Amino acid sequence: MSEEVALLAEELARAVELTMSATASQSARHEAYNACERFKETSPLCAQAGLFLAAGVQHSTVVRHFGLQLMEHTVKYRWNHISQSEKLFIKENAMKLLAAGGASNEPHMKDALSRVVVEMVKREWPQQWPGLLAELSEACGCGEVQTELVLLIFLRLVEDVALLQTLESNQRRKDIYQALTTNMAVIFEFFLQLIELHVGQFRVRSEAGDVEKASAHGRVVQVVLLTLAGFVEWVSMTHIMARDGRLLQILCLLLTDSSFQSPAAECLLQIVNRKGRTEERKPLLILFSDEAAGCLLAAAKLESPTLNEQQYLFKKKIIHVLTGLGSQLCALWGKEGGLAGRPNNFSLYLDAILAFSNHPSLTLAHLANPLWNSMLKHDQISRDPVFLSYIPRWVQCTAPKIMKVNYPTTSMPCNSPDTASYCRLDHDSEEEFALFFYRCRVDFLDTFRQATVVAPLVTFGYIEQWMSKCLQIPNSTYSLNSQDPLYLEWEALAFVTESVLSRVLQATERPSTTAGLRLLELCLSYEPHDPMVLSTLLTCISALFVFLSMSSGHMAPAVNSVAMSGAALLPRVLEKIFSVLMFSPPGQTKDTRSKAVKNVRRHAASLMVKIGHKYPLLLLPVFDQIRVTVANLERQNGSTQLSMLERVTLHEALLLISNHFCDYERQTTFVREVIVEANAHWLSIAATGAFKDVVQFMSYMGLDKAPVSPGSEDSCGQNRSHIVFCVNLLLGIVKRCAWPEDPERAARGGFVVGLTESGNPVCRNPATPHVVPLLPHLLDQMRIFNELYSPEAQARLSEGYSGVLAMLDVERTNLLGLVGTSVNTDPLEVPGVHTPHERMQRFLFHLHESCYHMLGSAGPSLGRDLYQLPGLGNAVVNSVLSSLHVIPDYRLRPVIRVFLKPFIHSCPPAFYEAVLIPVMSHLAPFMINRLGAKWQQVNELRDSGALDENADTQEVLDDILTRALTREYLDVVKIALIGGSLPDSAESEDLTMDAPPPPSRNALATEVISELGTLLLRSEHTCQPLVLTVIGALSWIDSNASIKATLLTGPIVRLLVADGSLTGGMAVHIMMSVLQALTLHGQHDANQGSLLTLGAQLYETLRPLFPDVQHVMQQIPNVNPVDLQKLEERISSGTSKGNKVEKVKKDLFKKIIGPLIGRSIGQLFRKEVKIADLPRLELPKKPAPDIIPNLIYSCHKLLRVHSLLSITLPSCGQRGNYIDGCIAVEQTDGGKNNLGFYLANRPVCACQLVQCNVANNFVYIMHYQKIVLWLIVIIFWCDGQNADIVEQIRDNRQEKYASSRNDAMSKSSYGLLSDSISHVSQESDNCNDDIGCLLMASNDRLGLEAIKALHQQLDDDANGNVDLSESDDFLREELKYDSGYEKRQRAFHRNDDMHISVRELWEAWLKSEVHNWTVEQTTEWLTTNVDLPQYVTTFRLHRVTGATLPRLAVNNMHYLSNILGIKDPIHKQKIALKAMDVVLFGPPKDGNAHWKDMTLITLLVGSVIGCWYTYLQRKKSRTHLHRMLKDMESLHKAEIALEDLQKELERAKLAQENVATEKQNLERQLQEAGGDSNSLRTSYSDLEVSQLKAEIEMLRTELQIAEGELKDRCWSPPHGLQQWMQLTHEIENKAYIKKKISADKQLQQAREACDKLKKKRSSLVGAFVSTHGKSIDDVDRSIVEARTSLNEVTQELQERVYRWKQIELLCGFNIINNNGLAYLESILYRNINGRPGSLKGRMSSSQDDLDDETSSLYAASAAGYLDIGTSVWKESADSSGSEASKHDDDSTSQDPRNLNNVHFIVGGETSNWCSEDLIKHNQTSLDTVAHHHQQQQQQRTLRQKPIKEQPNLASEEDVNSTDSSNFDEDVKRRRRKIFSGFIGPQFR
Repeated sequence: MSEEVALLAEELARAVELTMSATASQSARHEAYNACERFKETSPLCAQAGLFLAAGVQHSTVVRHFGLQLMEHTVKYRWNHISQSEKLFIKENAMKLLAAGGASNEPHMKDALSRVVVEMVKREWPQQWPGLLAELSEACGCGEVQTELVLLIFLRLVEDVALLQTLESNQRRKDIYQALTTNMAVIFEFFLQLIELHVGQFRVRSEAGDVEKASAHGRVVQVVLLTLAGFVEWVSMTHIMARDGRLLQILCLLLTDSSFQSPAAECLLQIVNRKGRTEERKPLLILFSDEAAGCLLAAAKLESPTLNEQQYLFKKKIIHVLTGLGSQLCALWGKEGGLAGRPNNFSLYLDAILAFSNHPSLTLAHLANPLWNSMLKHDQISRDPVFLSYIPRWVQCTAPKIMKVNYPTTSMPCNSPDTASYCRLDHDSEEEFALFFYRCRVDFLDTFRQATVVAPLVTFGYIEQWMSKCLQIPNSTYSLNSQDPLYLEWEALAFVTESVLSRVLQATERPSTTAGLRLLELCLSYEPHDPMVLSTLLTCISALFVFLSMSSGHMAPAVNSVAMSGAALLPRVLEKIFSVLMFSPPGQTKDTRSKAVKNVRRHAASLMVKIGHKYPLLLLPVFDQIRVTVANLERQNGSTQLSMLERVTLHEALLLISNHFCDYERQTTFVREVIVEANAHWLSIAATGAFKDVVQFMSYMGLDKAPVSPGSEDSCGQNRSHIVFCVNLLLGIVKRCAWPEDPERAARGGFVVGLTESGNPVCRNPATPHVVPLLPHLLDQMRIFNELYSPEAQARLSEGYSGVLAMLDVERTNLLGLVGTSVNTDPLEVPGVHTPHERMQRFLFHLHESCYHMLGSAGPSLGRDLYQLPGLGNAVVNSVLSSLHVIPDYRLRPVIRVFLKPFIHSCPPAFYEAVLIPVMSHLAPFMINRLGAKWQQVNELRDSGALDENADTQEVLDDILTRALTREYLDVVKIALIGGSLPDSAESEDLTMDAPPPPSRNALATEVISELGTLLLRSEHTCQPLVLTVIGALSWIDSNASIKATLLTGPIVRLLVADGSLTGGMAVHIMMSVLQALTLHGQHDANQGSLLTLGAQLYETLRPLFPDVQHVMQQIPNVNPVDLQKLEERISSGTSKGNKVEKVKKDLFKKIIGPLIGRSIGQLFRKEVKIADLPRLELPKKPAPDIIPNLIYSCHKLLRVHSLLSITLPSCGQRGNYIDGCIAVEQTDGGKNNLGFYLANRPVCACQLVQCNVANNFVYIMHYQKIVLWLIVIIFWCDGQNADIVEQIRDNRQEKYASSRNDAMSKSSYGLLSDSISHVSQESDNCNDDIGCLLMASNDRLGLEAIKALHQQLDDDANGNVDLSESDDFLREELKYDSGYEKRQRAFHRNDDMHISVRELWEAWLKSEVHNWTVEQTTEWLTTNVDLPQYVTTFRLHRVTGATLPRLAVNNMHYLSNILGIKDPIHKQKIALKAMDVVLFGPPKDGNAHWKDMTLITLLVGSVIGCWYTYLQRKKSRTHLHRMLKDMESLHKAEIALEDLQKELERAKLAQENVATEKQNLERQLQEAGGDSNSLRTSYSDLEVSQLKAEIEMLRTELQIAEGELKDRCWSPPHGLQQWMQLTHEIENKAYIKKKISADKQLQQAREACDKLKKKRSSLVGAFVSTHGKSIDDVDRSIVEARTSLNEVTQELQERVYRWKQIELLCGFNIINNNGLAYLESILYRNINGRPGSLKGRMSSSQDDLDDETSSLYAASAAGYLDIGTSVWKESADSSGSEASKHDDDSTSQDPRNLNNVHFIVGGETSNWCSEDLIKHNQTSLDTVAHHHQQQQQQRTLRQKPIKEQPNLASEEDVNSTDSSNFDEDVKRRRRKIFSGFIGPQFR
């Protein structure tokens, strides 16, 4: 044999050498390779030949490695088939090779030998190889190489068992895992000793100069650390922290040793990244000790003068260690049971992290960044003083890294440790580095935002210094490129500024507003010449805009203040933005602008949109001026002319601001003004007939004409420009116009037009009246778009435009995933002139996209106004969805994704049938045909291999487009059938073939069909195509589409089953589709899990209704009928809850269809490895006591039983005879065979054999297990044939024995040996084949079967044990315990036994109190707990005891129905559940009837006493009520008096209004008279006479007054006293209003209290509560207070009216009738101290109207109007842009100050006033002030000028506007009522 093996080995060696020979031919190498493979698969001498090759030192390393592969192959694939001698041969020789140091010293040879041993260990240890650890320990003593091999064996074993879990047998994996865990303490101690020993030897040998020996010891240490890294991830923390954390101490010390620092860091990394409970994490804080923290800091600060790659890799591991330690710290700090405060040496830890943040490598700084972010977000750490002190240092070192770094060129040296060298080391290309840098920058900026929330002053202070420095560097050049340092610094500054200031409002301590405004002013003063720097400056201005919203308290600048006020800066900001918008360098025109110039102009326009979106209320006061400026800019020509995109963007900004008008009429008027130009263009285009058919459209666009070269006159080009402008402007209007989000504001503004069916308000969009009329033309245009792809239209294209409808190159590159980051683009480059073909192609693409975006946005924006249009559904079908068969996929995608998704999602339920049903009826049949044909083509191409081998770009594109179209259409179907929210439009399209994320189990079970989905599935036009689409998508070759369809299939099938519309054939088709999907997509975990759940759900739903579904399962290859039958039984039991599938059912379903589940390519041709299970390893949960004492104790119990039996058993003979018989048995055949014969012949008296065993000193101790089993048989026989004797023993046990013996006798014969059985039995827990269980239950076989059935019902995973989770689910779901089940669960898991087997459950049942229940106890349980006393007679008749309850618990239909005669299924189920409860969890709690009786009696006595006490107190309450009624009467009288006074004031007001009306009528007549020249001439003489008489009377009166004053020398009031008196009156009036409101509230509260008290008096309990409570006193007190307040208010009102009337008489001028508090303050405080603007402003902030980062700014500044001294803002009064100014008085337009300047009105109560009201109010106020002083002059000039209408300043609105910002709307209404009573004829 050895010679044969040697010959074979030599031939194999030659063949292996030939396969590796470079000189041999390819055919020879192939033939030699096949020969080696054939030998490996077929030869029985594989292991012997492999050993020969591996041990032969004459062979090369390749040959010896092949020999080890032969040995591994034999062990791996033939171990179950070879003989025991061959196994021993392989095992012994492998261990000999191990002891000899392996086949070679190369690492791969060591690894190959270790794998041979590991494969044997996986099949033999520990059951059949118990001495493995001893053999490995012995091998370690042979040398360092052997130690390496042993460590590699441990490492590979742990990888297969614990880390990767690639062991094929689950049972063997558990056995080995358990064995490793049992010996883990020894293994870890072994590892620690190896480290300490070989590290010491390494250093000694190194110092001695023995390099070879030192290297050997060093390799051992490295392998030990590598092996430890595989253990520490999963072992118990106890082993890691053994010997006071000796392992961690060693690892930290090794970090400073260059030879071992890398593997030590790797091992430490695995430790700090462990997850677990708090008590498991807390020991890791030992790393914050002095020694450990010092080692970590030293490793972090380790530097090298040159670039060292190994050290760089070590630093990466160290930062990962610090990050892991930081995550542990964040998890423990501040948590219960964790860390109470700052750990020791926390500053050293932060120093270590800061060292990495400051490192030149961007990668290391980026790895440290998440740790800073986590600590900044932590509640406790972020407030720690030590941590806060490190934030400035982190900002200082991280901010410069925001600046972009250029990737080093190949000519640059890369050996210096700088940033560029590290970039070259980390990244292979410039594109790869660019992607990394942008991701790194985003992460850094995110941490800056978080740092701003924690320390805003630090981050703002840094950017303040940085920006001040940059602003001092002038920019006078235009030719900067993207790599210029100045631009890169400004770019980084803009990013940091925007990130910091975006979170400044979230900080508790905000930066100084003055400093922010100063920075903003500096930015506005900076004038860069380069467009790229100018763009970054705009970003900074945009970020600093937040300080304008914060400057509400700084509207008036202080003396010598550096910063200007926010009111003055706002116009400058707008001026700066508009100046950038007009930026045009010399020499560039509109057509030759560079990319940078276009970008900066677009940036300025977009910034207006951003500000209009975030700060609309700041821009609202200057809206008219902005509108006028935009109109002027639109009229600009030349180099500064606005592009179409810039114009549309500016209009969008204006629309965003106008959304806050809160006035529908004004807003819709503005929309009409915006759309008027586009409307005219659109109607003119329609008038040309361009939208009639495709031929005229092509002619209008020039598609049928030859292309026109650039620069030439092109009339069709102008047409295209007009239609693009119209569509884009229409899109902007639809997207930007909206109604107020606040329902109250919407209602006040006239937006609400009705209520929905659910009561929600229905609002109208201001753009609807202007957009809806244009929709027919837009739909016609989209119909023509679709017709453009028809062959007829394609034929009409001119030759120059051939292919113009093809896909754009940018679309192609996006689909193919070829889009990368362009790193060399020059923004200064003037874009090349596109060819006419390219321009036309881009025009059609953008127009197509814009139209569908507009229609998609119209649904959410216009709302019901769109969907209620008559015939909308059919119009969409005939336009948007017309000619779909000619549209290519890349143009069909926008129809699905952009239009249909929001259109369906936004449709109100009332319009489902009118709009969506027609749309889906047209679309669904088309899409199923389209997608079905597409996927058939894909399958054909895949089957032919065209897509894999020779696929061209177009075929790949078609495949990608088909996948994208399928996924997007399934999203539309999901929204239509189930609903849900729309995905974010910013999300990137996922067109990859990667497996999708797994759906949640709840989603598969809880999804239900929506109302729209129900309509669609019940419609004959949509049901079939939608269902076929979803079912077909399951098995289409796209995993993402399949998982989307999986989520839809379940709800669809459930609805169809509920409706009864599902047929048997359809059910079979659905089931087959699911199985086919598992075959195609089963290799993806996400698909497999969801499909298995869906399949189990569908089978459980369809199987009872459609038997043909079972035939589908039966056709599965190699299906197991037994498993299928089990699944049928599970389904028939019907225990599932809702739509959830039980785990057992799902596992059975998976097992049945296992052969169908697809596998990945890597597993398809993989040879199957089978590992046989060994006898189960039973490790004791607790140290088991000695078996012999238990056996002796049990035998002593049996002796006591025999002593009783011997009294009443004369037939058994004498005791000596039995002893002699036992001895005879012992002397024949060792007592094995004759023992059974003896027992068979003497069964009645076999109990005496126990005495025989004891008397002979346990001769059978060597076979104690079998003896105990025979003893069990004896006990059963004795118990069965001597039942009366045992019953007599139980009756007399208290009289004959002591308490200790009574405990033993109280147990039944089943429990006498239970303790000893639990220790001696080491067989399987499954009682099916366990003779112990069978023997124990020989007298109660049915009970055992019932217990087994209960155990099986609890054991969901069918692993033979019931764990905590399974019992928890059982208690919650089956027994319906929502709470209070913990005690019963603990009783079930006795002694914290986490796994209950059948045997343990049976033993527990035998020991249970319920098992020994008598018939009476059972019937009592039936009556009290089950509440079914009608069956008591039945239970007594059949003598149902406690031992019978398991049969009831399993709901045994035969026993309950046939034997007990219980027919009611509800009663049977109730008995089963209650019996199951007491069998598993013990007897129920005894109800205490006495306690209930005592409680009832106590309540009755208490109620009698309470009634008596209530009767006594009710008399007392009547007195209080009588007094209260008197007080109420007096209060009512006071209220009536106050109402009379108010009515008098109302009458006075009415009289005044009548006078004012008559005055206005007279003035109107006079004006008409002045305007009519003919009538004026005819009545001129009469009018002149009357005017002269009036003038004479007035002069006479004035003369008399003057004479009287001179005569009496009386005092005349000085000028201005009237206004101060009026101000005093208004202030008093304001205080009175507050008192009046307070009194009204008190009155209302008193009324409510009285009403409540009246209601309480009607009941006894209410009277009792009110009497003994404080309600009467409180009501009494509230009435008195209200009456007092009303009296005070009434008296004050009377006193004020009388006093001010007297003052008016004395002064001789009006005081009560004035212009309001606001006007008086603006007049009187205007010129204090000689400077304007000193009036303190009022600020009102409304967070509802702003974004989360802004606040509103208002101020009533006396400056009022601020001049903007630039030419951009100058305009004539005729183009003021304010609609009010066009219709106002001549005095406003003739003011010389308004002729050339535009004034921005900043402040004022713009939330309630529109701009027209402001202008009218200001003009009216000026006229009223001048009215008293110019009355004579106005009367003298009556002939020349008509009398102007003077507004009534005493009107309700003007009075209310006095100080409206201080009250809410309810208070304002009350003020109007109160103020209206003060103004009457008596005060004029």
